[in-house]
Amino acid sequence: MAHRVFDGRGHKSWKEAFLTLLEAALRDAEDMLVTIPYDNIRYYITKHSHVLDEVVKPTLVALDVCSPANVLIDEATKRVTGLVGFSNVLWGDALMCGGLANGSDAFFEGFGECPARTAGIRIRMLIYTIYRNILAVAAHHYRPHTNIDELASRRDLVFAINELARM
Repeated sequence: MAHRVFDGRGHKSWKEAFLTLLEAALRDAEDMLVTIPYDNIRYYITKHSHVLDEVVKPTLVALDVCSPANVLIDEATKRVTGLVGFSNVLWGDALMCGGLANGSDAFFEGFGECPARTAGIRIRMLIYTIYRNILAVAAHHYRPHTNIDELASRRDLVFAINELARM
């Protein structure tokens, strides 16, 4: 995909770019015969995709940086000393980061600001929760190992789809 950007053939909007990422993730899962509600995912995300047009300025987003396994803490001082896990990074909506979706008050105190909880932001966060959990479920089937909780990812996926359906 990077070659498309450098050639000036990148996507014209975040909505277009994200829907391409989502479709690629769904097709990866379909290729592995992973059972998830594909039709519901496509329907509800398409229905609400207009909120993706709210994103006009891309931000560098490390999707997995807030995972506890990727945050290095000094045990003596309880301070963050480093971050790892920058293999899954893209230019997009800062709300894609799982830490923002699940951030505590302490997280946002350190982050600097908490995103306003408008309907559009809530919908975008649900869409990104769906995306992250599709990736997690599919990754479990491509690279099975014990540190991926597929059932938790499936629960979060279904919850986010149901919440999006109610909006």
